[in-house]
Amino acid sequence: MVKLRLIHNILNREWKVHIRCVPRSQNVVVDHIARLAVSGPPNLVVFEEPPISVQGLLLVNKRSFHSS
Repeated sequence: MVKLRLIHNILNREWKVHIRCVPRSQNVVVDHIARLAVSGPPNLVVFEEPPISVQGLLLVNKRSFHSS
């Protein structure tokens, strides 16, 4: 309930917000990075380059994007 209230407060600000549901199967790179964040310490992490564990996923994602 706390998270829902936080989301509600964010949406009520004077911002233009669009929310779109993207299935995990179509967003494996972000899903993988989110799992990396959950497994580590609760800090802000800025990647200068994609983690090695994500680079292969990015190539697959790029190939599937160009073939559509």
